[in-house]
Amino acid sequence: MPRGFAATLVASSLLAILLAAAAPRLNYVGRAGFVVLIALLICIVGLYPNQIWWEFSSGFVLASMLDTVFGWSIEGLVMAGMINGK
Repeated sequence: MPRGFAATLVASSLLAILLAAAAPRLNYVGRAGFVVLIALLICIVGLYPNQIWWEFSSGFVLASMLDTVFGWSIEGLVMAGMINGK
């Protein structure tokens, strides 16, 4: 669990840096949407290949993708409120 927490903390910090760079051009919804788009990118690049290469079941991959998008969407709502680009 500590390694998982550390990995999530590093990923959140990197995403906060990206969001801060994009924030001056975006409103609240745009900032939250930016984080959701990054979550979708994570799903396409990081999770979907598990089905292709390791033949994970579609249900498992879909559940992993939904978990990722839902979790990062909540984080996006919080980050969008904290990072306003001003």
